[in-house]
This record gives sequence, structure tokens and C-alpha cells, in this order.
Amino acid sequence: MLEIINTENFEDKTKEGVVVIDFFTKTCTKCRVLEPQLLELQEQGVPVFKIDAEDSYELADDFAIMQVPTFFILKDGEAVHRHTGFLPAEQITEIIEEKA
Repeated sequence: MLEIINTENFEDKTKEGVVVIDFFTKTCTKCRVLEPQLLELQEQGVPVFKIDAEDSYELADDFAIMQVPTFFILKDGEAVHRHTGFLPAEQITEIIEEKA
């Protein structure tokens, strides 16, 4: 299961290393389709966190979320890649290797 984070623990969870953050909503079908891909990344040792765009609207606003699912690859707290929609875990891994 992927950990859901919010404004209170966002900085602590994302300040060091490479992490993936996924903005989702509870009613988003496409978000549920992406989740197994993110779980696969987590099983490979990549820290992956979810953020409910409706509950953490401050973070959603900070990241200019207009559509879900939207995920970011962060390196040492800074966004190095943004993607909206589905991608297979293999492609996400390639992006992480390229950006990290």
C-alpha cells in the first residue's frame, strides 16, 4: 500500500533523494489504474507517496494540479519531472534513471 502524505509531512518525506509523488482523488478511475505501476516502483525500492488533491489542496495548488493522476519525480525536494496520465512502471523507471 502506498503511503498518503499531506502538507504536514510533505517536506520530511521528499527533502532527500529521489521520490515519486502522485496526486490523485478518491473518485478518479485513471488514478486506480496507475496505482499498480506505482506499487511496482515501490517494490523496486523507489519511495512513492500519494497526495489526495482534494484533501491537500494547498499542495495541489503549489504544484498547479489541473488534472489527476499527475505524478512528479522529485530529487532532493525539487521537481525534476511532471507527467499527467498513465505510464508503465518501466517508463517511469527510465525517467527516474535519466533525471536522477
